[in-house]
Amino acid sequence: MRRSPVVFGPYAAPRSSAASPAQIGLRARLRRVGRDPELRRACIVESSVQAINAFYTFFILVIAVASLGLEKAGAASLVAAQGVSYVFALIALGGLSARLGQLRVSLLSCGAIALALLVLGTVRHLPLLWAGGMLLGLGLGTLQIVNLMRFARIGAHTPRIDVVAAANAARAAVGRQPTGSSRGADLLVTLGGGS
Repeated sequence: MRRSPVVFGPYAAPRSSAASPAQIGLRARLRRVGRDPELRRACIVESSVQAINAFYTFFILVIAVASLGLEKAGAASLVAAQGVSYVFALIALGGLSARLGQLRVSLLSCGAIALALLVLGTVRHLPLLWAGGMLLGLGLGTLQIVNLMRFARIGAHTPRIDVVAAANAARAAVGRQPTGSSRGADLLVTLGGGS
């Protein structure tokens, strides 16, 4: 392709259109996600949990302030209640999956999430919004536990860097940044390993 020297003269021509080693590595890891159905499912669940969390955090504030006329602090307490129940689930309900099995816990979690979203979408009374937010936190937390266990199983047969890249790509798909350093999914790998 020939370029106009008048328009493009001051700009250096690109050396080559070849991808950088980092881009090639990322593409290879994303191809692995496409090939590994278990990793693909885990990434879909991770993206879904993060998206629901993000949408709840934003929209509950709008609902509380615009529909209920709450002050910002009162609206923020709805986010805090959901967050506390989410963390509670992560800390206290891990054994539930071992006792009931991951499939049952996944189904219970999805049922709790669906019920919570139904409550949050239809009611306009503060106590019910609190209950819906807390139920959502519990559902998302227990689903996250099951997904962390899924990532742990994947880590046993997938290189660690691919598991981390897949988890970070799932978070990035919904606009969430990896926590901590560039190895933001280290919690997943700590629980599950990876080679």
